[in-house]
Parts: sequence; C-alpha cells; structure tokens
Amino acid sequence: MINVSPIGRNCSQEERDDFEKYDKVHNVRPKMVSMLREKFAHLNLTFSIGGQISFDVFPHGWDKTYCLRYLDEFKEIHFFGDKTYKSPALMTQCSSADLSSCQSDRQTIVEIKFVFSTPP
Repeated sequence: MINVSPIGRNCSQEERDDFEKYDKVHNVRPKMVSMLREKFAHLNLTFSIGGQISFDVFPHGWDKTYCLRYLDEFKEIHFFGDKTYKSPALMTQCSSADLSSCQSDRQTIVEIKFVFSTPP
C-alpha cells in the first residue's frame, strides 16, 4: 500500500485542519485520484480517500478487510481511525469488528490502552 498526502505527512494539526477545509472546497484529493485512476487503469489498483489529508493506493482486494481472512480465531477485531465506519464490505466479513473513531494520535493511544487493558 502507498499512502499519498498532498500536503505532506509531517504537517501540523493546524495545517491538517486547514488542508481538510481547502480540500472540501477544491477537491484536491478527488482530482488527484481521478487522474491517477485514468493513468494507471491497467494496473488493477484501488484508490481510497480517507482521513483528513491523504489517500491510499493498493491492489484490488487489499483494503483493510484483507486481513480478516487470516483472523478467524479472534473473537474481536478493532479498527482505529478518524473516519472509521461500519462498511457493508467489512460487516459481511466480520460482524464482530469494533470500530473506534479517533480524532487525534493521543485519542488513538487512549483507545488502544483501554482495549488492551480491559479483560475479555
């Protein structure tokens, strides 16, 4: 998987927030994805816009649900992210997925500590 961030991964939180607003108006990421889909149509790639500042590029079928085929023995699976939701694709493969929406790195750490400190 390749993660592409037009503003750069090392931007500040303020820059992230500003870019998100700008992108909603000017469609920077959707325009980039559209051009890349056209240019690389022969490569069987999926382009997925997510979060505030980036989009992912990966082979078809290799999205976040790809790992689920190898996790049958687990009763719970946790996905973390700022734009996490129960998609139909995810729920058909794993109805026990727990989705935590986190708005910052610190909140993600708090959620992860909670998940791993809570007895089953």
